[in-house]
Amino acid sequence: MKKLKTGHYLLGAFILLVGLLIVMNVLNDKKQEYMEQHGVEALATITDIDVNNYKANELEGRYVENYIFTFQFSDRKGNVITTVKTIEKKDFKSYFDRTLYVNDQISILYDIDDPKDVIFKKLTLVE
Repeated sequence: MKKLKTGHYLLGAFILLVGLLIVMNVLNDKKQEYMEQHGVEALATITDIDVNNYKANELEGRYVENYIFTFQFSDRKGNVITTVKTIEKKDFKSYFDRTLYVNDQISILYDIDDPKDVIFKKLTLVE
């Protein structure tokens, strides 16, 4: 029986990692699609906004900028839910048409079975 070399283990780990990334992306897309079709719309009030700005790659000098929103909303049962969501700066205009501040209200979609499962509602542009 042949003994596996380190290169084989590295190749196997790389293939497993790529496979996991693909599966996670597909699951995330399915969740987004499910929430857009079956999610309950609500207005949420922003209670805190943080900006996360860091260098993604030391060699290229690329920066990643995220907005971290803490907000509250009431579900159908009247419970006040507080949750935190992150959105990348590049995706911000897909969801919001102006700069947001604390105490602004935003449209969200939440899962009726798990109200802490929340996504931002995308803007629909009328032509």
